[in-house]
Amino acid sequence: MSLVDYLKEKKPKIFEEWKKVSLLPFQEGSTFYKNTGQFSNPVAWTTEKELNNIYDALTGLLDEKSVDRAIDGIVRIRAVQEASPSDSIQFLSNFKTVLKNQFKDFESLKLKSGETISMDEFSDMISGIDRLIYRAFDLYMSCREQLFKIKLDQISQGIPDSGPHCPSALLDELPKVEFNQQIKPFQGDNS
Repeated sequence: MSLVDYLKEKKPKIFEEWKKVSLLPFQEGSTFYKNTGQFSNPVAWTTEKELNNIYDALTGLLDEKSVDRAIDGIVRIRAVQEASPSDSIQFLSNFKTVLKNQFKDFESLKLKSGETISMDEFSDMISGIDRLIYRAFDLYMSCREQLFKIKLDQISQGIPDSGPHCPSALLDELPKVEFNQQIKPFQGDNS
């Protein structure tokens, strides 16, 4: 059995493990898993949908453009949330960990099902995941660049930002100057 065939056959179990590990940054004690509806929890819904698309791409069921859209869907959310680049693309590294957990004996590349995978096939899969990680980083940085351009445009147009880093909000922090002193007219030199 090839590694791709194994991943296709064991998809429900492997995907659930990958999803669980990859969604941890979004949880923070919330009801993230309880409600994954498209409108009631769009972050969870989008993340799960795009992880599924990436899984399919890794098993050869989707093309490169589809996997780019899937990665973009996840990193765009993380870019808006101002997550670090490493946290934003961690979900792809998580797949390598989940993949390694499928082996009973990693040294001999023997799967828990008893089949042995060739080193070339395993190396190709890891290299493919690494390429996706590099692509995810590029997409994340592109999203962050777009966000900064939007913020810069807003500042240059004088559009107030509702966030705490708004330049006009800093004006409120300056001490107020009171002008209640009487200005005396200049009387000149009487000499």
